[in-house]
Amino acid sequence: MKIADGCGNNCSYCTIPMIRGPFRPTDSREVEKSVDHVVRQGAREIGLVAQDSGAHPDLTGMLDRVILAHPEVWFRLYYLHPAHFPKGLLKLLETRPHLAPYVPLPIQHASGRVLEGTARRYGPARITRIMEDLEGLSREVAVRFTVITGYPGETTGDFAALESFLGRWRSLRHIAAFPWWPEEGTREYLRAAAEGDAVAG
Repeated sequence: MKIADGCGNNCSYCTIPMIRGPFRPTDSREVEKSVDHVVRQGAREIGLVAQDSGAHPDLTGMLDRVILAHPEVWFRLYYLHPAHFPKGLLKLLETRPHLAPYVPLPIQHASGRVLEGTARRYGPARITRIMEDLEGLSREVAVRFTVITGYPGETTGDFAALESFLGRWRSLRHIAAFPWWPEEGTREYLRAAAEGDAVAG
């Protein structure tokens, strides 16, 4: 179930803001009405999804209300941009057994240099704090990372830093790794074209 559309992060490599427009959260009351409706239709597991769920201004309050209203339903949250990871989610993960202990984090990289190039607006320290908080919970969680490899300017040292970071966490259960691709119209595509870097035709 969509809780927002669009994205306002404007990462250097991504076309989503151009395709879907700026971030637009769905009103919490509308989400709660939609949850009520699908539960009456028989839903017993509901995924709440957005490109950047943590940017929803009422994410944790809305999530807590639907969980308490429907204790028979299993809720799962999708796509938590590390820059907007809500601290209140930690308490919900620990105290609400029908919130799936699953945290999808599109970290993209663990090298500060690469993250700066992607314009993700956080560094390795931010991801580290999130992971330490998650692994400090009394409830075991499963984390999924999304990462990009081969980003322009990535060195062997940057890649080694990513490998090392991925090996640190007992809660990391799944890694989705993608090679960088020059998406036409993005800032990284335009930079690469202007500077004569290889750009796929």
